[in-house]
Amino acid sequence: MIRRLPLPMVPALSALLFLVAPAVGAPSDDDLFFFDDFDGSTLDASKWETAIAVTGIRYMNEVWTMPPADGSYGLATVADSHVTLENSSPTFACPMFPLVWTNHAIPETGNFQLEFRMKYNAPGYWGDGVRIVRMSSPFEPAPGSTQSAKGDYVLMIHQDNVDCKGPQVSLLRHPGTGSPSLPFNTDWHTYTLKYENAKSTLYIDGDYFDGPLPTPRPNCIQLGVGEVGCCADSCDCCGCNWVSYSVDYISVRLLAPTPTTRHTWGELKARYR
Repeated sequence: MIRRLPLPMVPALSALLFLVAPAVGAPSDDDLFFFDDFDGSTLDASKWETAIAVTGIRYMNEVWTMPPADGSYGLATVADSHVTLENSSPTFACPMFPLVWTNHAIPETGNFQLEFRMKYNAPGYWGDGVRIVRMSSPFEPAPGSTQSAKGDYVLMIHQDNVDCKGPQVSLLRHPGTGSPSLPFNTDWHTYTLKYENAKSTLYIDGDYFDGPLPTPRPNCIQLGVGEVGCCADSCDCCGCNWVSYSVDYISVRLLAPTPTTRHTWGELKARYR
């Protein structure tokens, strides 16, 4: 039998339900701004800039130019709902790596949450990862352009087989977590960057990592490397190739402003009478 609550308890129960209701700004499907789970056989050119993924110009001596004709760019492949970037046989004179990016995954205004899941497959002397950056203007490499290939890092995930094992996780160029004494990490990890009120907070596998820190507003996601790597004089120590890594998905969700006004008990009682 269903029993009615005594009338004096109703306002208190209603107030309690109000206090434990989901916070404004919690992500929902309606908030999805960008999503790619790499479920096709090639990169989606409507989401990613792919024209120079494994060909064309690279950033050398502070200018975008054509590298030597015999240079190896490596591979950017999509299979099993992952995108994988690698170069197991780089040209030692000009070690290059694939490069794809998007200027359209991050909203120009408002709060947002950016999340991606990735893993490293194999170590190498040359390292790379996912870069979430602020470019001074839309990232559009062109022959003769001096636009930086890097921009200002807001978040960088990087791993190599030399100094940055772990992997290296850097939020706004703060000291990263990588170390030459750590083992090369090949586990899947999920990185969640919340950008709220001009500050960034990072979570790894659901656990708090750092922040909130005042950061530039990122406007570009880069997978790969636009710069030509350095020489290969001492790569024998660590594998004369680039790392290989895969990304499972990337999503960007809008976050509504979180209200900061606290209601008094008098206001709550008046609302729920």
